[in-house]
Amino acid sequence: YVEFKRNYRCLARVHRKALKAQRNFWKLFMHSSTKVRMVHAQLAELEEVAERAQYAYRRIMERYPNNGKVLKCYGKFLEEVKNDISGATRHYTEGNRIGTTDAMMNMDFDFAAQKKMDILVNMNMHEDAVIIIDAVGTILMTSQGAVDLFGWTKRELEGGNVSMLMPQPFSQRHPSYLSRFTSTGEPHILDQAQQVVAIHKEKHVFPVDLGVTKLSGSGADCIFLGVLKPCPVSMGSVRVWVSPSGFVLCSDQQFSGLVGLPAESMVGRQLSSLVVDVAGIDAFLEKCRSAPASYFSSGQLTTSMHFVNKYVPPIPATITARLNGTNLERIFVLNVERKVENEEMMMVCDRQGVITFTTWDMAALVGVSTAKLLGSKLESLLPPPYNSMHTKWLQDTPPTIPPNSCRAGVVVSLLNSSNVLVPVRLRVHSMEENNRTVHVVRVRKVSPNEMLDDRRVSFTVDLNGRILDVEPETSLLYGWPVDSWKGGSIADVVDLMHAWRQRVADAYHGGNVEQCLQETDSGGLKVLMLAFIENELARPGSSFRVVLKPPHVDFATANAAGQKTIHQGATLEELLHNKANANVLQASRQASMMPEVVEVDGLPALKLHMYKQDTLTGYMELETDLSIRKADMWTSLILGAPSSMLAHKKLHEVLHVDKSSRWEDMMGIEEQTGGLTRVTRGIVTAPCSFIADHADGGTVRVTLQGVSKSEGLGTKNR
Repeated sequence: YVEFKRNYRCLARVHRKALKAQRNFWKLFMHSSTKVRMVHAQLAELEEVAERAQYAYRRIMERYPNNGKVLKCYGKFLEEVKNDISGATRHYTEGNRIGTTDAMMNMDFDFAAQKKMDILVNMNMHEDAVIIIDAVGTILMTSQGAVDLFGWTKRELEGGNVSMLMPQPFSQRHPSYLSRFTSTGEPHILDQAQQVVAIHKEKHVFPVDLGVTKLSGSGADCIFLGVLKPCPVSMGSVRVWVSPSGFVLCSDQQFSGLVGLPAESMVGRQLSSLVVDVAGIDAFLEKCRSAPASYFSSGQLTTSMHFVNKYVPPIPATITARLNGTNLERIFVLNVERKVENEEMMMVCDRQGVITFTTWDMAALVGVSTAKLLGSKLESLLPPPYNSMHTKWLQDTPPTIPPNSCRAGVVVSLLNSSNVLVPVRLRVHSMEENNRTVHVVRVRKVSPNEMLDDRRVSFTVDLNGRILDVEPETSLLYGWPVDSWKGGSIADVVDLMHAWRQRVADAYHGGNVEQCLQETDSGGLKVLMLAFIENELARPGSSFRVVLKPPHVDFATANAAGQKTIHQGATLEELLHNKANANVLQASRQASMMPEVVEVDGLPALKLHMYKQDTLTGYMELETDLSIRKADMWTSLILGAPSSMLAHKKLHEVLHVDKSSRWEDMMGIEEQTGGLTRVTRGIVTAPCSFIADHADGGTVRVTLQGVSKSEGLGTKNR
């Protein structure tokens, strides 16, 4: 300490001499005339003194490289004497960062030897909020962690009263607690870990873990040190801090989602206004007020309650009370556990797509903070091109919900902050709020496989066509349970295989399918299965249009009704490419079948993915010359060709349109000329129907809707 003071006085002395030499130099120019010789001599003296000061600073900074006081003093020297503004700023910043933390670091905080509580023993001066106060609550020193936690600057904190960091009524009562201790010496919270509530500079309340100990002194000369750590946020916990009188002091963001209100708007509310059973919650709080501390620690204080949510029906939950605060000022921490099987996230948006409310876990799902998600547009969470097409559906809810719409409950994808697609299942409903319509979106994250299973049923079959497995077994995608097919023949399910088996029976067994099955293990299906394998190896990603029949309906019934699916003389090539346009039996379901080669018990097998056709919606990106830049998997299933084969094709090679057709003519867009490029009226076109070529040799009717997209000045990519 003595050595540091001596060195610091040395710095102050050379710094003062440099400033004096600088003053003497400029005084020469305050006269009407001066001699060049005097200016030269004074300038040489200034440079010499500044160099000596620089040398002294360099030597002492080598001795005390992390002393905030020395760093700030050197920053002042660089600014006033050396006129090095950037260097001064750098040293000021570093000195402020270290600040008085350096002084605290030099104190002997051997809390482990003193057997203090863990929050003090594990104290980190650089990360934790550490505050030192005197006997009247004046803040003497703060760490950088306190600045980060509370939002105040060091200058604003140091010299202020510690009660500025507490919400009412604790801020009003805290001086009396200090006064009582200094007069009686009786501790109430010293050396005990507590969970209390604090208030940020921006006036939001949050819970913290607090540890306070006395550093030195007695009576009015006491010095106290406090360590504060924000309570960890957990996805599984839902907590609200309540005063004994039933007022909400603060809550975590998960509780905000439970009741559908922003966390900051709940401060000061009566807890009874947030539940269905008002008398029940009042009785529970009365029980908490009279219960001894042991009841809280043993978890005996529990009750069941329905919480009122602003946007959804009341949510059942179990409440367990814990005790926090001090002996004189109790705080009840209510841990809430929902009684729902599939917990859902939630967000609310208006008809313009502006997000007006969101739960904390919803913001975490898309990788942004709650504050950033609030006020943003819903389109920022949607992948292109749906982000440009979605506003219409917010403003005009269709009377009939399309089967592939998010309102129908199918799995869709959201776009997170890293531009990664996140599969989710939505439940959407609309309601009136403050004389305006809002859309409430409940979100549940699902696996990528669930997104596929929402649109397909997969049959694993051996080379004889026997169905080994069906996934998912509980699927009702086609309107009936699919697990009943396990162990049967794929020819009893899919029209293409049925027609092939019938053709083999007609050719070799006089049309008797039973005899065909008795004489061959597969009824002739093995050749067809091998053909599928060969086709998949040659053109991976190809798909075929087929018809699945429900149980208790055979294909003969369809033929007898004049609804023959495939003509009897079809060749193997025709069966694989289904060149006959099939009239579908009304009870049946159309599917796009995508084969996948797999192994079962070391033997080759096929997994036939049956994608339900009316659930498929895909997209393509087109260049300005209407060549396909890329197509997604769903477009591939609609058209039957792999995405790699669609890329770089011209649109007229896929759709039945004229080779010279322009985009505007195809979609009926009116144009006007303006600026460097043509301006298209309406970014999103109206839906238009076209006939497209299918890879199986037939045709398919598709509905096309376009979204114009600019990429740089003077270019347009659609």
